[in-house]
Amino acid sequence: KRRVTLTLRVTRVEYDGVADCVRLSGTNASENDLVKVGAFHTTELGVGSRVTVTKAAWDSVHEAALFESVRRSSGGELVAL
Repeated sequence: KRRVTLTLRVTRVEYDGVADCVRLSGTNASENDLVKVGAFHTTELGVGSRVTVTKAAWDSVHEAALFESVRRSSGGELVAL
């Protein structure tokens, strides 16, 4: 496996309780040597995974939920927006 940084335009999110991970699926939105722009990709986020979430405009309720989850991040909660 190779570690790669992608910018995904996420179209699907699912939780896998057996594998204890969240799967994100979507298309690659930025140029990359390994994955073409527009190529479909699925990745898994598990405990300790690093992720950056960006959005053009945040609803104030969603923004508050996200900040609250970060504040209580040591509790191991998951926030779905």
